[in-house]
Amino acid sequence: MFLKKIRLTNFKCHDNLVMDFSTGSDGGNAVRKTTFLVGENGTGKSALLQAIALITGGSEALRFVPGFPDDYIRSGKSFCELEATIATAQGEERQLGLRLERGQSAANAINAAQATQAPMDAALRHTERSYFTAGYGSGRRLGAGQQAGQAEEGQSARYSAIRSLFSQESLLRPLDVLAGDIRNRGVPAGVAALGEAINTFLPVEVRFKGLDRDNGELLFATPDGTLPLRALSNGYQQMVAWVSDLLYHLIRTFGDYKNPLSARGLLLIDEIDLHLHPAWQRQIHTFLTEGLPNFQVIATTYSPLTAQQAGRNELYALRRDEAGGIDLVPFVGDPSWMLLHQLLMSPMFGLETDESVKVETAKAGVRAAAMASKKGRTKKSAAHQAPSDDLPISINNRSNSGADPEDISLLQQINASLQASKQPKEQ
Repeated sequence: MFLKKIRLTNFKCHDNLVMDFSTGSDGGNAVRKTTFLVGENGTGKSALLQAIALITGGSEALRFVPGFPDDYIRSGKSFCELEATIATAQGEERQLGLRLERGQSAANAINAAQATQAPMDAALRHTERSYFTAGYGSGRRLGAGQQAGQAEEGQSARYSAIRSLFSQESLLRPLDVLAGDIRNRGVPAGVAALGEAINTFLPVEVRFKGLDRDNGELLFATPDGTLPLRALSNGYQQMVAWVSDLLYHLIRTFGDYKNPLSARGLLLIDEIDLHLHPAWQRQIHTFLTEGLPNFQVIATTYSPLTAQQAGRNELYALRRDEAGGIDLVPFVGDPSWMLLHQLLMSPMFGLETDESVKVETAKAGVRAAAMASKKGRTKKSAAHQAPSDDLPISINNRSNSGADPEDISLLQQINASLQASKQPKEQ
């Protein structure tokens, strides 16, 4: 199952948002495999992922969603509605809908949802593996021991795979528990195949080494020696956390596959580059496309480095308009050809400068001083208007500084005046 289109009406902060995942090729049947979403805090990136998870989860998953239904209805509105078009592996389209009324009990909302979710529910009963969906929220974290398994007891398998999008308390299944399950159940892939899968998402300097059979911990070869997962950095643990949890759900669903990562499905990840160094952020797109070749991935990010790796038509921004509504803005062109400062100052991130606040403030002071000088003040008095006595003249060497020649000339004049004022006066 791939998502072709979704519409949100009065869902959380979105009054009317439409996102199309079709590429326009293959007679309109092709679907974009990777989508990165950027946007300031409060523009509804996480809400969009939640909406996708709700409408593709089936009515059974709704029973476990916290705050359902009122928490998902836009403030001041009496209802919210989700509409989606999904495509099967055979290219057949399915129309899905979900409408929630304010004040409904959870039970009544679920009963009402069963009518509009009937196509998805019927498909899930027939072949659940054809509609695999997994989602990971920004609060995702590893459980300890059997905690994760205990936390999901009684939950539907559909909700278990998306629960961290809705609950900050959700614990992901630890890799060592997953390895133990695989070994005990005799899954053909085995622990070695699990390690190979994990290595797909790790940088080359950290590799899965094996299972310590004495204490059940998985071991990794690192520049600091052989370490258990719990001793790795937060960045490594965060990546391994969602990958191992995804593998658990894939193996549970596609246990007969030699390589479960080759399965088809929909993956939603909030803040995909959480805790990752910039060098690793640059590799995320490659990790996803090579590690999950048949998945459709929809992820949010705050990182221009992650966004820079997106291909043509893969990068979108959610932005507030002047009236306070939220617009979906596509990136025009190919972000992978952009320099980072160009991307930061594009509509995707909306910064007016790539310089530090200190330099930006200094330049504003220079311009103010220039205006004062033009009104008849002396250069000396203009220099005293400058906000700092250590203005960075190295700005002159930056081709992307944004400083025009007049700014640079004035900076040089002010700096010369300041330096002269520091020289000891002759007696």
